Amino acid sequence: PPLPSLGTFDHGGGWREVSIVAAIEEYLSYHDLQGPLEAFRRDVERANLRRVPSKASNAVVEDIEGVLTHFDSGRRTEFDEAWRRVMPETFRHGREGRSLALRLEAH
Repeated sequence: PPLPSLGTFDHGGGWREVSIVAAIEEYLSYHDLQGPLEAFRRDVERANLRRVPSKASNAVVEDIEGVLTHFDSGRRTEFDEAWRRVMPETFRHGREGRSLALRLEAH
């Protein structure tokens, strides 16, 4: 029989770690490895890998998505304002930040 789909995140996080945890659980369950599955679940809970992201981290993700939306739609003024808001000044003025800014300009 085929493996069940992992199309949805049933743990609320939606982060890569949650997806990996779900895939490992599915694998262990599919192969009827109940002992290792129970041990894995205990370790996951101990390591707090099923936590729901905080409102602050969700806000950061939304800010970044907003910046990218402005960039993709060509709204230069809004993009520049959002870029300054979400990127730390030390990064923007550092080598990596200036390099990224140059690439964005070229794009």
